[in-house]
Amino acid sequence: MEKALSRRESKKRSMRENIFKTAIYLFRTKGFEQTTLEEITESLDVSRATFFNYYSSKNQILHELAYRTARNYKDILEKKLDSDASTRETLMSIMETVVDSLKGYKELFRTVFLEIMRSQIGFVERGEEEDRYTVNDLMAKIIVRGQQRGELKDEDPYLLAEMLTGSSFNILLNWLHAKEEYSVKDRLKKSVELLLDGANKSGRQGKVIRETKAGSRGPRAKGP
Repeated sequence: MEKALSRRESKKRSMRENIFKTAIYLFRTKGFEQTTLEEITESLDVSRATFFNYYSSKNQILHELAYRTARNYKDILEKKLDSDASTRETLMSIMETVVDSLKGYKELFRTVFLEIMRSQIGFVERGEEEDRYTVNDLMAKIIVRGQQRGELKDEDPYLLAEMLTGSSFNILLNWLHAKEEYSVKDRLKKSVELLLDGANKSGRQGKVIRETKAGSRGPRAKGP
């Protein structure tokens, strides 16, 4: 009986994953708004009733993708906690990894990031063991490690973490909505440099130059 249940559960998990992967492929190639429920079910050769056994709508699939994306970013941060690299090198590496994960899928991730903002996935504790730590919690741990090594000033690590994640998220969102292409990696790294210069143990301050030339404030993003 247990084996039969196990096989049944395995088939259910497999079908749910197939629906998820098929829908994400269509979201990437056609766009989220342009993809219909009929296209998802036809691609899988299943009925609408079968689809509704696993997901209530394509929006639920988007929510799951947002959750997996946030979970992936938290995994990246957790792995970096075991690194021997300096805080500066660690944060730069995180920014590069995050940007690389978005390459080729700007349109889809515009929608995903908006869903993360709407639902606060990854930024609010949800009780489950795997959601015990938020993105800010893990970023704060990296800051604390830098303080313990004497690399950073003894400032509120959670505040520094919020500044880092907040500015990084905003830079990524602006890039995802921008009309023109530019190096978002460079902008993310620059934001890390500016923040770390202020939090550096040596007290070295980053020099901020305010320019008035056109385009000096960075590319403008079009509205969602």
